[in-house]
Amino acid sequence: MDGKRKPLNASERENFNGKYPYYGATGIIDYVKEYLYSGKFILIGEDGAPFLDKTKSVAFLASGKFWVNNHCHVLKSNKQSIDDFIMYSLNKVDYSNYIKGSTREKLNQSDLANIILPLPLIIEQQKIANFLDEKSKIFDEAISKKEQLISKLELAKQSLISEVVTGKLKIVEQNSKLQTIKREKNELKPSGVEWLGDIPKDWKTLQIKHYGKFQSGDFIPAENINEKGKYPVFGGNGLRGFTDNFNLTGKYVLIGRQGALCGNINFTIEKSWVTEHAIVVYNKKNIDVDWLGLVLKIMNLNQYSVASAQPGLSIDNITKVRSILPTLTEQKQISKYLDEKLIYFDNTIEKTKQSITKLKEAKESLISQAVTGKIEVL
Repeated sequence: MDGKRKPLNASERENFNGKYPYYGATGIIDYVKEYLYSGKFILIGEDGAPFLDKTKSVAFLASGKFWVNNHCHVLKSNKQSIDDFIMYSLNKVDYSNYIKGSTREKLNQSDLANIILPLPLIIEQQKIANFLDEKSKIFDEAISKKEQLISKLELAKQSLISEVVTGKLKIVEQNSKLQTIKREKNELKPSGVEWLGDIPKDWKTLQIKHYGKFQSGDFIPAENINEKGKYPVFGGNGLRGFTDNFNLTGKYVLIGRQGALCGNINFTIEKSWVTEHAIVVYNKKNIDVDWLGLVLKIMNLNQYSVASAQPGLSIDNITKVRSILPTLTEQKQISKYLDEKLIYFDNTIEKTKQSITKLKEAKESLISQAVTGKIEVL
């Protein structure tokens, strides 16, 4: 059953580019010119991600001609069972009793064969499978629409930040509220910086080293970082945990220095410990810390990382990059306005994510009840 599974590396897949789906543990990862299987089969992830994320399906269907790598088990139902029903049933199994491995969860073929599934009469299996196909489609369409909404909100949020921070929109006070209006062309000038485009005439451009002092944090042993403690510990990707000491007091911008997410922006809070995997920006008095976080975020500093086994940012490289400098008053207006507006985006996105979670839970509950006979399918 699994003997034909064969992995292809990235270069092989590139040379093998074609029309047949190439499946891994979580679904299609590429398309290739040849195939190993033809027909309808159940694929079930063998290791890693499928068992860690409980919101995702472990088993899924593959039809037609396709290739499978060695991170997937390939199953075919016998005459007493239906593929769709078995697939739904496999996704309701508690795999904690079957997976093995201390560093990476793995479902061996022998353990997979020992899993016990409910098996009603084949006519009942077909009813349940048809019912779940129909209901799953409704759930999936609703989830997809909400995911699209989140994408649109994220794009609108980033567009607003960019337009305001780079001065394309001017902040004015109307009826005691901050509002934005579009700047006229005669109010703008070429910045000379490609990513900025035109900027307000009275704004300056400068290397970001003039925002303040950029300095890496300090090493802290992993055993000194706990789930609870007096002071937060910030690393390259944000909060790592807590510890009993601090090396920084006050609110400062942090730039992730190492790893795939280097260049991401966070803030310290009150007393905290910042590790050597983050860069602290000790901003000058003419720089508003909240505005600074916004402008560094839209600069996408990750693009300046040095390519290696462990991507990283050089302080010397990023501080030479040019950016903008409005007056301190304008900086504070920008950060205040965006702070108010971004709350709406963040709250709406969070509520939509919660709604998606509830839909997924309802879908999984319905599947569980149907395949175990808790509800009758007519």
